[in-house]
Amino acid sequence: MGDVELSSGPPLTNGRRIARALAVFAFAAGLAFSGARVVGTRFEPALFIPAGLAVLVGWLVCRRHVILRVSTQVAAFIVSGLAIAYVSGGTSNSFTRGLLDGPHQIITTAWPSPRFPTILVAIGALIFLATAISIDLAMRRRWRALPIAPMVVAMAALIAVGAPDGPQWQPVACAAVSAFVLLWIGLDDRVASIRSGVPVAISAGLAVLVVSLVVGVEASQRANPRHAEDANDQLTLVDPLSDVYSQKKVEPTVDVYSVQSAALAKLHLWRTAAVDVYNGESWSVSGRLIPVGNRLDVPTGADRVVVKVATKRADTGVWPVPGRLLRSSTPVEAGLGRRVISIIGDQRPVQSVFTVEPLTTFDPLSAASMPPAQPTDLESSYEQLARQYAPDGTVPEQVAALAKNLHDQYTLNPAAPGGVQITVIDTFLRNSKIGTEEQFLTGFVLLARSIGVDARIATGYKLETTQTNAPLTTGDAAAWAEVRVANGWAAVDGLIPDETSQTPPPAATGAADTPPAASPLDPPKVEQVDPNEPVDDSPPPESTTGWSGVRVWALRGGVFTGLLLWPLFVFAVVVSWKKLRRRKGLKAPDPARRVRTAWTLATDALVDAGASLQTSHTNAELVEAGVKTQPSAGPPLGRLQRHADAVTFATAECDLKRAADAVDQLRLVEASIRNSSSRWWRWKWWLSTRSLRRRTQSPLR
Repeated sequence: MGDVELSSGPPLTNGRRIARALAVFAFAAGLAFSGARVVGTRFEPALFIPAGLAVLVGWLVCRRHVILRVSTQVAAFIVSGLAIAYVSGGTSNSFTRGLLDGPHQIITTAWPSPRFPTILVAIGALIFLATAISIDLAMRRRWRALPIAPMVVAMAALIAVGAPDGPQWQPVACAAVSAFVLLWIGLDDRVASIRSGVPVAISAGLAVLVVSLVVGVEASQRANPRHAEDANDQLTLVDPLSDVYSQKKVEPTVDVYSVQSAALAKLHLWRTAAVDVYNGESWSVSGRLIPVGNRLDVPTGADRVVVKVATKRADTGVWPVPGRLLRSSTPVEAGLGRRVISIIGDQRPVQSVFTVEPLTTFDPLSAASMPPAQPTDLESSYEQLARQYAPDGTVPEQVAALAKNLHDQYTLNPAAPGGVQITVIDTFLRNSKIGTEEQFLTGFVLLARSIGVDARIATGYKLETTQTNAPLTTGDAAAWAEVRVANGWAAVDGLIPDETSQTPPPAATGAADTPPAASPLDPPKVEQVDPNEPVDDSPPPESTTGWSGVRVWALRGGVFTGLLLWPLFVFAVVVSWKKLRRRKGLKAPDPARRVRTAWTLATDALVDAGASLQTSHTNAELVEAGVKTQPSAGPPLGRLQRHADAVTFATAECDLKRAADAVDQLRLVEASIRNSSSRWWRWKWWLSTRSLRRRTQSPLR
């Protein structure tokens, strides 16, 4: 292939060098856009700091020694990390903790990640490293397409941990333009002309485009390495159901929250917790809290409302939400099922703006389908009673029949013995049919679950107002039942009958009366998590489709690798096509043309092998120069030269025998060149474009 020049290259102000630097910055800007999606935003100015600084430093020191280049970029890396930490509201400690814990925080927090300084530092570090490597490669004359590789790897990583909501058009556009420019600029010394290199440049841009789209679409299907599953441990939350009735006893009432919305008159139920675990003694909330960013759920297409919520007490730990929470203006903590939305940090009072789909009321006519749930043994013990109350009809109709039966045939008496122990609930459902509100709710949920319906108890506040802003007080505390429908959860209305003072019968033998909670409790509080501490994720459940997952990731890896190699494949196809097209003269009907074509192709092969042939050389001097590079090609090359001289200078016509022998000698020359070195060298020789470039091509062209 000949010697490769390793000079420092053109000066900094060289137009092509500046263009390459700008192309790398365009790709880095795409990484910044993609990094913003990790924290649930479209634009994060802080992430452009590492992109711009890495390109600027790399461009300024590109002609220096490698040690100076590396040390300068390390210093710039520290500066950019500290800048991101301070711009995002952190400190110098956020920089070091971001490098150590930031990646773990990204993986262990539910998407989108909270906008913590440590997480932004980790994203900025990835952007800086990829950009620094790319700008250094782009400034070298030896490389053209290689600067694209680290940027594509970084973009794939950011897309994978970023938005699971479809392709990222801004990063993809920046990547495609950058890849096209990087290759197009360098094509003048890799292919014969810009025109012939345009397919290579276009293929590179399309490769980056398709790679980004494939990864983005896979991410939209939850191809995410995060493990934000529910844990088996319980949330550190005061018993929400008992807390409701404790708050009701507070005199005088105390404001807990203030809420504001243009649609406030339609928002009646404000959930603070969804209790779904019943152990025969009490209710609790399953899962655990992990930091979550600003997006919490996927819209279902229902109407949305915007509400502003502010805390009124210093010990309030959770947010009230009037339905399906889609977005929050501030990061929150939540479990996978969004059963509790916790306030992050200790600052009080605090306020946030939520975008929600209001909680709907269960309607058996509009509830076309209800996701099934597997009942426990305890819940299954009530199936016979549930079938007695709801013997036929669709599942939604059976749920409505259960609620109506409890409302019509059971009696609500707040003075009845309280508690939700299994013996008390069993007596309430099967014998006395007189109970408290919590027993009505517990009985309904157990009956609904026994027939395969996913049901739970929600606690929070019930608001009746016609204003656009109002307080949520302890007197508004309430609990209600919810069932899962196709688009989420719906509140069950018409379940609790009006109160009565009917005297309840004596409690069953062996079933101790449990008085209602007497001492008023504070609103539910949740143990706070340090935003800068990594979250220890629970081990994911064992998958029964392990090999299926392996096949999927193997397929993704194969597609990703294939698309990255696409530009190289197109490059090889273009070069091979041009060289094969030149060989058409070997089959020409004119024997003299076949000889001249064979001689020209032999000199092309020598040029690709590294020979330096001048236009002033005679045929004999061409052979001499070729033999210096490829000694084994001497005999067939000399014979081919004599055929060429005979065709050029002889007056007699060239016969077919001479033409056939010339073609045979060409094959011998090419075979001697192929066999003179390793297989890798043969590929480099065949794909060499020295014979295609005007500056280095054969003098016979």
